[in-house]
Amino acid sequence: RVRYAGDRALWQRLTRRDKRGNTKCVKELAECLPVLRQAAAAINQLPLQGGERATVLDLCSGKGYLAMFLADGGLVDAERVERITLVDSAFPPLGGDPQPHHIHIDHLAGVARATGLSYAASAPIRLDVTKRNLKKRRQLQQLLERHVLGATGPVVILAVHLCGTLALRAVDLFNDGGGKVTMLALKPCCLPAQVPDELKLERTFTIGTHQFPASEVTARGKWVSRSAGNGKTWQGPPRAHLEPRFERWAAHLLRGMEVGEGGERRLERVQVQAESYQNVFLFARRANARDVAR
Repeated sequence: RVRYAGDRALWQRLTRRDKRGNTKCVKELAECLPVLRQAAAAINQLPLQGGERATVLDLCSGKGYLAMFLADGGLVDAERVERITLVDSAFPPLGGDPQPHHIHIDHLAGVARATGLSYAASAPIRLDVTKRNLKKRRQLQQLLERHVLGATGPVVILAVHLCGTLALRAVDLFNDGGGKVTMLALKPCCLPAQVPDELKLERTFTIGTHQFPASEVTARGKWVSRSAGNGKTWQGPPRAHLEPRFERWAAHLLRGMEVGEGGERRLERVQVQAESYQNVFLFARRANARDVAR
């Protein structure tokens, strides 16, 4: 709040309430607390060498509440982190004017009136943004090469509310990063969409060495925006019927995470969404990331 003290309108946008009276940033904090806790513990325990510092990737970050909480919350030693990079396909292009469908990043790229510094630069940990669509193989490869393999120190990947096959791409990034990536925290969201004749096509999902039939986890239905900006409504089968598929989806994602010898992967259930079954958090950590072959 101190950082945005000179821009009341911007602060109000970040903390506005929804139709139910819930404050957006408080809701986001509640839903990402399990990830914040695990990420902070991993970063504070990293065996850094020779002055190296960690890089954190916040995949499909949206406005970046998770990254801002991690940078500002006093949870980690800021000297141990070089930067937190927010990754989202909805960011405006570099140097371009934001369009209505873009995520506005004034709260990051804007300049504080009191200091003359950008809001991102004045955070205890540097915040960067990069526009990447994880569903595009070329852009995923660029993210891997520049922000994972190209990082000067170990990398921590955070991925909260990744819908459908985006969760597969997060696991791919963890696996392909090999010895550079020490941790992945993933909270999957919606199931992958079902395509026509799913059973006949025998489509297969592959992450690492793990393969499974898409028909086990895909589902019909989608969220549709209501008129006048009154939230979204579900169009499809009763969502409660999808819970068994979601459980299989989470189990497959976990099995696909390649942690190497001595590493661990685990599933935690934390009730952060009272009206949903999507309260599963997946964590993968490598015992010594540098010893894991790429």
